[in-house]
Amino acid sequence: STGILLLKKNSFDMLGIKYISQRGLENLVDYKYTGKDLSFLRELFLENFWEWVVNLLPRTIAPNLITFLGFLHLLCNLLLAIYLCPKGTGCDPLPSFVYLIFAVNIFIYQTLDNIDGKQARRTKSSSVLGELFDHGCDSLFLLTTSIPMYTVLRPTPVECYWMFVFGVIVFYFSHWVEYYTGELVLQRFANPTEIQFILIFMLLSGIWPGQSWWTSSLREILPFGPSLPGSLQRLTMTSLAVWGIGLSCVVTVISNAQEVMQTCQKKNIPYINTIFPIAGFVIQLVLITIWVYSSYDLLENHLVLVLCIEGMISSLLCDSLLIARVTKTPMPIFLPIMWAPIIACFNELILIRGASLISETVLVVILFGVTFIIYWDFIFSVIEQLTKHLRIKCFSIKKD
Repeated sequence: STGILLLKKNSFDMLGIKYISQRGLENLVDYKYTGKDLSFLRELFLENFWEWVVNLLPRTIAPNLITFLGFLHLLCNLLLAIYLCPKGTGCDPLPSFVYLIFAVNIFIYQTLDNIDGKQARRTKSSSVLGELFDHGCDSLFLLTTSIPMYTVLRPTPVECYWMFVFGVIVFYFSHWVEYYTGELVLQRFANPTEIQFILIFMLLSGIWPGQSWWTSSLREILPFGPSLPGSLQRLTMTSLAVWGIGLSCVVTVISNAQEVMQTCQKKNIPYINTIFPIAGFVIQLVLITIWVYSSYDLLENHLVLVLCIEGMISSLLCDSLLIARVTKTPMPIFLPIMWAPIIACFNELILIRGASLISETVLVVILFGVTFIIYWDFIFSVIEQLTKHLRIKCFSIKKD
């Protein structure tokens, strides 16, 4: 029994699903957050900056409100990028001030994301809801940042897809490790803080040296470019970035798997058990990839919607993994949101007179709508359950 999906009556959520069992809610009494941030930049100067910023805030501001305001800056980036580049990639260079807005919004998000916990400790309002709310917003970081980044790098739709997939794999597997170790350790290398600064500088590169630098070949950029093998000469800086991200993903997953195996060995957990928390994630990713490659020009015509669908599915599964960890309940292999990739594959594989059951455009819009409803029902349902159980409010601090 998964102990996480139960029907819920007389609820304000749309689908009437309770994602946290009563046993899981009762287990929260034993939960205590543990984590480490080994960021080099944090130790160098950001910690003092964040302390300065949080001390400027009134103690009446709820930590979750700070988190949400930070997320709104990322959402603004996503909506602005989609408005200016509806296909998600391949557009002409955007005005310089737009890239500056993208970069500033990520910096604001980073700052607010790192002071929400400080505000919680400062106001003695820390809770498991705060941790889940924070990580839930973080799980949408890649979706809200990728499309603005593509306006600079101008990758092909297939490159866009794989860059996104590599990112969600790294994010999910880091929480897979946390599921077993009980502690989220942000390593000194490949730390989110440093990665966010890299993204900021990449966005600013849209101003100078410009989009054309990323789409230029190594032959054109490097002094020794003409002496490289033919295939390398034709490689663009964007393609090089894609390969670099892919290699980093492989190395990270291997490292995560080793850490999980070592933890299981210490805790006498059968290795086979480690497959279940990642099974649903891997299955849906495989199904989405089959859909992408079996559907003609799907990414070319509907890249943004496909990334939104995959982004919400991966975010919900990651949030479910976090809930399973903090409530000490099993991670379900199947969740309702996984019907989306199943339906997508079924539509492509079952042909009638050589055509799919539902047209590509109609299907992707329907799946986006279904995924959107299930995702936000999940968010609202979990928030409602936790606020009622903990007797707190999400966006305000309980008065003594």
